[in-house]
Amino acid sequence: MVETTTDEVATWLKNEGNLKNFLTRIEIQGDLKPRLYNVIASFVPTTFNPDDERHLSEFFETNEIDNDSIVKMHWAKPIERCQKDQVSAHLIITTNKAEIANELILKGAFFCNDRETIEKCK
Repeated sequence: MVETTTDEVATWLKNEGNLKNFLTRIEIQGDLKPRLYNVIASFVPTTFNPDDERHLSEFFETNEIDNDSIVKMHWAKPIERCQKDQVSAHLIITTNKAEIANELILKGAFFCNDRETIEKCK
């Protein structure tokens, strides 16, 4: 674990080349794992498919989010285990940027043309 005193140093270390050079110079074997932030979207239409590229690209475009900032999306409860007539469910979104998580919490997000509220995962 590396702790930095400034955001600039932390940002510099996030660059893969800089990190490898730094670790080589201090003679430590290791890797930098990004910090991940989980948020949960409530009552997302079950017609949204987080595994479908078309649905994901529509999500990124509609919500003006870079597609490399969302690491993963998955249903809180597997959709196969939901009731057949269930029209909405909770979706967990994992991002690698605190700013994106905070923006989602603040503004919510559109899924299938419906704005849904988003909260921090507990």
